[in-house]
Amino acid sequence: MPISRVTRSYKAGKYLAGFTTGDGLLKRALETVFHRWSSEGWADYLSICGAVIGWTRSTSLMNHNDLVAEGIERHSVRTFSTEEMAHGLLGLMAGSMLEFCHDEPFMRIWAGGRPKSLALESCLEADGAGIPIAEGSPLTAKWMPHVWLDFPRELSHQSEIASFSPQMDGMVDLDRVVVVTGFGEVGPWGSSRARWEMEAYGGLSHQGCIEMAWMMGLVRYTEQTTGDGQSFSGWVDARTGELVADVAIKEVYEERILAQSGIRLIEPEVCDGYSPEKKPFLHELIAQEDLGPLVVTESEARQIQLELGDKADIREPPTSGGEG
Repeated sequence: MPISRVTRSYKAGKYLAGFTTGDGLLKRALETVFHRWSSEGWADYLSICGAVIGWTRSTSLMNHNDLVAEGIERHSVRTFSTEEMAHGLLGLMAGSMLEFCHDEPFMRIWAGGRPKSLALESCLEADGAGIPIAEGSPLTAKWMPHVWLDFPRELSHQSEIASFSPQMDGMVDLDRVVVVTGFGEVGPWGSSRARWEMEAYGGLSHQGCIEMAWMMGLVRYTEQTTGDGQSFSGWVDARTGELVADVAIKEVYEERILAQSGIRLIEPEVCDGYSPEKKPFLHELIAQEDLGPLVVTESEARQIQLELGDKADIREPPTSGGEG
C-alpha cells in the first residue's frame, strides 16, 4: 500500500480523537488495528505505524488553548509547535522505521508528560484565570465520567493455555471446529457492559448511564458554540437541546433509563401502539358441514375465494331492484 494512502486515511481517522478537546472515541477503534495485525494474520499484507500526537499549539483544534500553553509547560507538561510535530511524524516514515514495521507494529506516543501531571485540569483553570498557584499546594484533578470501551485481556499461551494442551489432545477434530472470532450483544440492558453492571452491582455507574442514555436517544453528542460565544463539546438533551454535563447524566436520566430498560412488559407508547392486551388470537375450526352464507365486503370475499378456490361460492347480495 502506498504511504500516501496510509497518511490520508490516518489523518481522516485521527481528526476526531483529541485528548483535551474531548471530541470523540475513534482513537480506541484505531488502536484495535494493532491487535488485529497479529490475531488476524495481517503481517503478510500490512505494515502498521501509529502515533499519538502531543499538545500541538496553534492548530484549528488547539489554538484556543494557546493562552494557557506557557502555564502548562511550567507544570512539567511539554507542548509542541506544528513544525515540531510535523517533523516527528515525518520521521516515522523514514526507511529504517519502514523496515522495523515490517516485523511488528510500532506506536509512537508524544504524551509530553501529561499522564504524569495529575493536576492538569486544575492547572488549566488556574492559569486561565490568572490565579497564582502556591508552591507545594495539593491539587487534585476533577473526576470526569466517560464510556469505558476496554477490551478483554489476552491470555498468555505460554503460562495459561499451553499447560492444557496435553489434556485436550485428540478431543475434537479441529477441521470441523467452529471458531467465533468476535461477537456483540444488544439486549434489554443495551450492551454487555451495562448488563454486567446490573447483574454484578444491581445498578448503573456514571459510565453505564451515559452509554444507556445515548443508546436510548435521551442525549446526543455535539460540538457547537454556546450563546456567549464559547465552544462546547459534549452532551445535550436530545429533546430540548439543552447542555448536559457528563457528571449530571446519571442524576437526570437514571430513573427514566431504569424504567425503560431491562425485562419488562411491552409499552405501547414505545412499540408503535402495539399492546399485548389487545392482541388478536386466531383459532382453527374444522367444519363438518357446509357453512351458511356470510355477508362480507367484496374485498374479503375475493380473499376467501383466493384461499378456498372452488370450495367457496361467492354471490352478490340481492339489490332493492331484484335478485343480484
